[in-house]
Amino acid sequence: MRPSRGVFLDSTRPGSAGDHVPSLDQPVDHYDVVVCIATYRRPAQLALLLGDIASQTYRRCLVEDASLSPRPRVAVAVADNDPDHHEVRPAETVVDEARTEHPGLDLFFVHETRPGVSHARNASVACAPAATYVAFIDDDERPSNRWLDELLAVRAVTDATVVVGPVVEVLPDAAPQWYTEGGFADEPGRADASPIGRCYAGNMLVCRRSLDAFSPPFDDRFQRTGGEDTFLSHNLTAAGASMVWAAEALVTTEVPLDRLTLGFVLRREFVGASSFTRGERIVYGFQPKRLVFGSGRMLIGLSSAAVAGLLGRRGTRASGLGNAARGAGVIAGALGIERVPGWW
Repeated sequence: MRPSRGVFLDSTRPGSAGDHVPSLDQPVDHYDVVVCIATYRRPAQLALLLGDIASQTYRRCLVEDASLSPRPRVAVAVADNDPDHHEVRPAETVVDEARTEHPGLDLFFVHETRPGVSHARNASVACAPAATYVAFIDDDERPSNRWLDELLAVRAVTDATVVVGPVVEVLPDAAPQWYTEGGFADEPGRADASPIGRCYAGNMLVCRRSLDAFSPPFDDRFQRTGGEDTFLSHNLTAAGASMVWAAEALVTTEVPLDRLTLGFVLRREFVGASSFTRGERIVYGFQPKRLVFGSGRMLIGLSSAAVAGLLGRRGTRASGLGNAARGAGVIAGALGIERVPGWW
């Protein structure tokens, strides 16, 4: 199927090859980058995100890669993962409205009824048109106006397979002090174009040819736990892919207050470490050193939390508990444990 603006694919329609909405200009056979978005019941945030993508400015990437001149050809593929909407789909309405509001942005849409972020991400990639690069961003994030510019520029400078940028948390005024003091909102301070060891789908650009080597790219064994994107990074690394950091490809996300409880944060740390290490086990096999590393991290974290608790340092105590949770997650993942009752 030749890509054209307004392609609509529906996984609920057996045999559907896609319904075409008339293009406002000549269709593009090949894009420089397609932005893939998996969305679930966030129509207002999706609308803001599409507007941000339509408003991207390009300068540095045009200097570093003359083939992108006068402007990169960009498309967006949206996969709606809400199984309850069949006749009226808020996400589809948002995409339709965005076609009118942003006529220069080519939009593609698919309704993925199978629940799970892996299915949704894979659906967005499957419905995306031909492109040199694929960028990923989450539906609750807001990119800076030079987000794609920086990702493409760093890719041109380094010739890396994957480029990853920072996701900065925007906290509510009532955020607990221990959260920031414990370092949970900190982004790693890395030099632009420096090598990194993992990627995540909240802010990354990957060569489409490398992504297509995995079918599908996001493994459904991580449907319930998350970590499907970091598992992709294991597969890419094992295949010889290089990954670098784009320090100025900034993305922000607003964190709701109900995710700033100590229980939620510790579960997040545990699950993140467990999913990453479980993916490592799947790709590379059992790693005994991970049991040693996880145990040491647990011991250090718990010791730090105990001392901080006696001294009344809530931020340091939370940080220590977070380290202990990550250590426990490393042990669980190294043992191949998928789920721990009471944790997720």
